[in-house]
Amino acid sequence: MNTPYKKIKIVDKKQETDIVSYFVFDKKINAKPGQFIMLWLAGEDEKPFSVANANPLELAIAAIGPTTNNICKLEKGAELFYRGPYGKAYSLMGKKWLVVGGGYGFAPLRFLIKEGLKKNRNAKIDCVIGAKTKNLLMQEVKHKNIKTYYTTDDGSFGIKGNVLAAVEPLLEKNNYDCIYCCGPEKMMYQIALLGEKKSIPTQISIERYYKCGFGLCGHCSVNGWLSCKDGPVIFGSDALKLKDFGFYYKDKTGAKKQI
Repeated sequence: MNTPYKKIKIVDKKQETDIVSYFVFDKKINAKPGQFIMLWLAGEDEKPFSVANANPLELAIAAIGPTTNNICKLEKGAELFYRGPYGKAYSLMGKKWLVVGGGYGFAPLRFLIKEGLKKNRNAKIDCVIGAKTKNLLMQEVKHKNIKTYYTTDDGSFGIKGNVLAAVEPLLEKNNYDCIYCCGPEKMMYQIALLGEKKSIPTQISIERYYKCGFGLCGHCSVNGWLSCKDGPVIFGSDALKLKDFGFYYKDKTGAKKQI
C-alpha cells in the first residue's frame, strides 16, 4: 500500500484553457494512463487528479473550486505533496482506437495516446475532443496516425453539439478495436451504450470523491464497486451494470445526489 507523501516542485506551468492550468513537476512517477494521485497543498483539502504524464509528472488542473483555484494560482518553484499513484489504468487493445474526451477529461487520454503510440507505432487513432465552447477545448496530440475532431456545444469551433455529434458518424464508418473515454459521466454513459450497441470494448473512467484513495473508507463506492481501487477505469459493459452510473453520485458528505 503506497501512502507516504512525497514533495514535488512546480518547474513549468501554462494556461491550457480558460479554466485549466497545466503543471510540470520536478519528479517522475511510476504511473500508467488512467491512474490518479492524491495532491495536497498545505492549508487546503487533499484532492485527486488523473496523471497527465508520468515522466516527468504532469497534471491538468481545472480551477473549479476553492482548493483547485488556489492550486492554479501557484507559480514555478511552489511546492506541494502527493501520494500514489492509485487505481487501475487503461489497457491497450488492438491497433485502431476511438478516443473520446470531454472537457479536461481529455488530459489522461492524451497520456494514453502518447504511451499507446510508443508501444504500437502502427496504431490508428480517431480522437474526439469536446467542450462547451472554444476556449475550454484541450490541446490535441499531433501525430501522423491521429485524426482529431473537435466539438463545441455552442458551435464556436468544430462540429456543433456534444461529442456524440462526431462519435456517431465515426462509428458508422469505422471498425474500432476499442473505445477509450473520459469526461462528464452523462457523456460516458452515452458512449458506453454506443459501445455496447456496436459490440466494441469500451473503457471509461468513473471518478468519485476520494478520501483514502486505496479502498479503505468506501466513500467512492458505486453500488459496491470502489472507484479508487476497482477503477477508476472500467469497461463500459461492466459500468452499465452499476445502477447509479450515469445517474447518481455521493457528495463529500456521503449524501447521494443526482448527476
